[in-house]
Amino acid sequence: MKIAAHICFAISTLLVASVLFSALRYFVIVKTHREENKNIIRQPNFYRLASFGIFLLYVFMCAALFWPEISVNSQTDPVAAMMFMVFILLGWWIGLMAFNWKVEIYDDYFVHTNFIGVKHRYNYDEIEIRQYNACDRIFLNGKYRFTISYLQDNCDAIDVARARYKHRLKQEAKRAEKEQSPTKTPTEN
Repeated sequence: MKIAAHICFAISTLLVASVLFSALRYFVIVKTHREENKNIIRQPNFYRLASFGIFLLYVFMCAALFWPEISVNSQTDPVAAMMFMVFILLGWWIGLMAFNWKVEIYDDYFVHTNFIGVKHRYNYDEIEIRQYNACDRIFLNGKYRFTISYLQDNCDAIDVARARYKHRLKQEAKRAEKEQSPTKTPTEN
């Protein structure tokens, strides 16, 4: 049982390290203003606060594991260490969602970065946006890709950008139609 507790501790340490790396990368990018001029949809700040709270709980559990006299129970409990793994997995998922997940919006396309950090590019004319009660769901060729909740920061930016894109295409089509249609000049009459 003690071996399982130590394995859970090792796995949880790796998960916390991956979230800390993502947080460090996030703050370096934000503080160096590389994303200043971009239109970006992100998770709410509550996600970052929740992952920080779970990290503090992790620090306390590590201290209780190495110094059992500071905890309420003076003996280390392997079952508690394994149950703690559930909290770490939840914190890992919330932390990665907070620091990695985003949608960067450009004129002709947008880039979705999932919680692992994998980027996918979508053109506005390829996607379908279906509105539900509290979110917009993005579909590509009829297959669900991801959701933008109305609770996320700057959640309506993709709708605005897509409307601008469609308006620009209509303007370009009208301009091309004018150029192709023969116009009469006063000297032809």
